[in-house]
Amino acid sequence: MLIAAVLFISFAAPIFAQQTDQQKKTEKVKSKIKELGLGERVKVKVKLYNDSSHQGYVSQANEDELVVVDKTGNPNTLKYSDVKSVGGKNLSTGAKIGTASVRGRYYSL
Repeated sequence: MLIAAVLFISFAAPIFAQQTDQQKKTEKVKSKIKELGLGERVKVKVKLYNDSSHQGYVSQANEDELVVVDKTGNPNTLKYSDVKSVGGKNLSTGAKIGTASVRGRYYSL
């Protein structure tokens, strides 16, 4: 019984730690989107974990996802959990914001 508990803890701990790292990253992305704001005067570049990227402006943002509209007017709905990094500039306020991920550590640019 003790061995089973030790094995469970040794395998479950990294899973729980990974979930909290993902939650921290998601909150950081949400925070950056909130700082930049929404609308056509806010230009963003969003990079995803699948190595694709989307450029345009954020037209909508809710608790789980955001919508990036590209220069042709096509909306792209992206889940925060899929976002690797986000950078952008608010043309009306001049705020320039970005995040980057380096070996699991997140830095503000």
